[in-house]
Amino acid sequence: MKTKQQPTARTAEIVREYGPFPGADKIAGITHDGSRVWAAAGAKLIAFDPESGQVARTLERAVVVLAPPIDGDQASLLALLADGAAWSTSALALALGASQRTVQRALVELEAGGRVRSIGRARAQRWLSPPLAGFTTILLLPAALPHG
Repeated sequence: MKTKQQPTARTAEIVREYGPFPGADKIAGITHDGSRVWAAAGAKLIAFDPESGQVARTLERAVVVLAPPIDGDQASLLALLADGAAWSTSALALALGASQRTVQRALVELEAGGRVRSIGRARAQRWLSPPLAGFTTILLLPAALPHG
């Protein structure tokens, strides 16, 4: 029987650094949309070219809503599945405060509509949803949101 060789851990290598950016003392989070890197800096978003490091665009307004709302009867279920992780029926039921059977019925209905898909079988079955159209990744902003 062959044993699978474990990958060797190594220190991450910094291959490129960007900045400083005018008026951006701290960067709270970053994402990439396929062509530009977006950085959240206070109340503005800075988009820059990853090849040259040149700022391509700056949005000078607070951005709070980062994902589109999901409507419908199964909105909470779809919102949980939108994180990209594979969820078990029991984990979904626990997170939603619903019975496993209720969640199973909703998942079957969503699968028939092409809104979710399952992988695995029986106890190993997990549920996924396709990524939201128009949103490449989630931009995580650890800073507190303004009140009011």
